[in-house]
Amino acid sequence: MDDVENVRFSVVWRTRQIALDRNDRESYVKLTVRELIVYGVFLVIFVASFSGLHSYAAFVVNREVSSLFIDSSFTTSAEDADDADDVTIKFDGIITMEHFWKYFYNVLCDKLYETPLAGNENGSEILRENKFLFRPRARQVRVEEGHCEIRN
Repeated sequence: MDDVENVRFSVVWRTRQIALDRNDRESYVKLTVRELIVYGVFLVIFVASFSGLHSYAAFVVNREVSSLFIDSSFTTSAEDADDADDVTIKFDGIITMEHFWKYFYNVLCDKLYETPLAGNENGSEILRENKFLFRPRARQVRVEEGHCEIRN
């Protein structure tokens, strides 16, 4: 009885290597096609299960917040002293602390605390959803020399 079950099990779960050992070309081709179908079904189930994890609403929120804060541009003075023109940069172009603070005050705070809409008297809403109690306070803490070790 065990031999019959072993034969059935080996026939169902036969692989290409077993078919190569028996030198049966037709069986090898059939097994290759069957493995390809099994892998295809696995891939379809895998992609379908993981593509449903992100909802459309999450995509829309991500796109809107990105366009609101990352894609917004601001003007800052040029780096060269000879060139007195203002330069318009985006979040990706921030390279100095001056750029960061210009972005912080001109883009981030302005977008977080937009002026209230015509019918809305309450100006403490952020992105027309949540409410803040106070204005943001930005603070830099200075570290005295010798308190931190810097390794090369």
